Amino acid sequence: MEHNPYAPPQAEVSDAPAVSDANEREPASRRRRLGNALIDTLCYYALTAVAAMAIATIDASFFENLSKAGQYIFGSSIMVLYYLLSEALFGRTLGKLLTRTRVVSESGGPPDFRQALTRTLLRLVPFELFTFLSKKPVGLHDRWSGTRVISTRSK
Repeated sequence: MEHNPYAPPQAEVSDAPAVSDANEREPASRRRRLGNALIDTLCYYALTAVAAMAIATIDASFFENLSKAGQYIFGSSIMVLYYLLSEALFGRTLGKLLTRTRVVSESGGPPDFRQALTRTLLRLVPFELFTFLSKKPVGLHDRWSGTRVISTRSK
């Protein structure tokens, strides 16, 4: 049989890990997770203030007539938008970007929309923030969504 110069190259396919760098798979430390939480909380408050000012500019009496439940829904909506959009689109929030961490699925790939939504909604559970402070820093929103937070570079 003659050699066909137009045939596609033949190569063995190996099972390459979903993430190429070994440091990418290192779970984020409690310190980095706490840093994420603090930075993201500041971002959440800043976004809430900007949204409140924009709404107050349009309707000055909007917040005067808002019940406690309405205030909770308003604040929760801002939080859901911040986390859901950040993690679903980029796999990280501003806090994770600054602390050099990211959200991945348990298989190591980027989280899908359902996983990002589950993570986000579980953050509404009171005191859920502290569930990642256990011996193994995997929080409730990590376990139930099938995701993990990993370091993207050595400590």
